Amino acid sequence: MWIWITVGAVGLGVAAAIVGVMQSFRKDETSEIEDRLDVLLDRSKRGEISKEKESLLTSSFQDNSGVLDEFLERFGSLRNLCDQADVGVSLTNLALIGLGIGGFFFLVALVAPIPKIIAPLLFLAFAPSPLVWLLMKRKKRLTRINNQLPEAMELLGRTLRAGHSLGAGIGLIGTEMQPPIANEFQKCYEEQTLGKSLEDSLMDMANRVPNLDIRFFVTAVLLQRQTGGDLAEIL
Repeated sequence: MWIWITVGAVGLGVAAAIVGVMQSFRKDETSEIEDRLDVLLDRSKRGEISKEKESLLTSSFQDNSGVLDEFLERFGSLRNLCDQADVGVSLTNLALIGLGIGGFFFLVALVAPIPKIIAPLLFLAFAPSPLVWLLMKRKKRLTRINNQLPEAMELLGRTLRAGHSLGAGIGLIGTEMQPPIANEFQKCYEEQTLGKSLEDSLMDMANRVPNLDIRFFVTAVLLQRQTGGDLAEIL
């Protein structure tokens, strides 16, 4: 019986690890082209923009999702963790890698001269290791963004007082500051150059980065563009 369990664990672990690693390093060019076309065609529903502005500070990080994403969203929007941690691996691939790691230690426990009851315990202990790594990466990146934000707002305020546009100020943050905040503002700037509206680009950034100060900044910009006022003074 233990032989069949061992064979099954080896097969599951190796298959999960191989699939996870291969998909982690595979570049889906078709998906990238479709994303570019979505930006160029601006397929977002204009009628929903006002509603998104009103709920920007309190909304969860929502998007069109499948069954798996909807299930993961019940546990703290796990489907956004990879984007927030800025890693090139999807959550599904990390889960497969975790199964591979857990299966490996399960196998080791089975062949080692130790009580067999330890095997499932080792699997449960090591299978979540990729998720722990992802959470650590995410926390480190978000902390760095939070520390860089005051300097970014000061730079943007100086740019506006010098007579430049808001879009130019966002582009300046993307080129003059250091990652990770530079990457977020640069992405926002590039979306504008591809035809997306400034309002949509800013709201996308607020949804990507779960930082309350950035949400306040985006809300202030959206309100100022509707009602007027000195945005440099607000910043």
